[in-house]
Amino acid sequence: MTSSYLKQFEFENWSNTLILKTLESLPKKEERAQLLFSHLLSSHAMWLCRVTKTGLNCTLFQERTLAECEQLMVENRLGWSKFLENKTQTDLQEKIEFLSAWESHPSKRSITLEDALIHLINHSSYHRGQIVAS
Repeated sequence: MTSSYLKQFEFENWSNTLILKTLESLPKKEERAQLLFSHLLSSHAMWLCRVTKTGLNCTLFQERTLAECEQLMVENRLGWSKFLENKTQTDLQEKIEFLSAWESHPSKRSITLEDALIHLINHSSYHRGQIVAS
């Protein structure tokens, strides 16, 4: 089952590489597009920290250079591949607890690993669409 998620994360990497190369080729910096790109990469890094139970290593709307974005893409790809490679269907139903960042008073939430993966993949697609439209 995790092979389908690994395949989707490979697609994420391919899509993000296209976005990166396009942003690099533009004659002038597109600040909004670059911030959205950094944001979607941050979300991958933050969820990886949550599922591996390590401390958060970035913020959700962190400004980065394109070189820093590329480095985070590599780290995300390696981290998610390593994390998912031996997961079973049972593992995908494990609950992940985290603090919600979108409330005035953050509260503890939980979600299954599988639902987190689905959310993360759709979240990235949404923001890539915003980048392309900008």
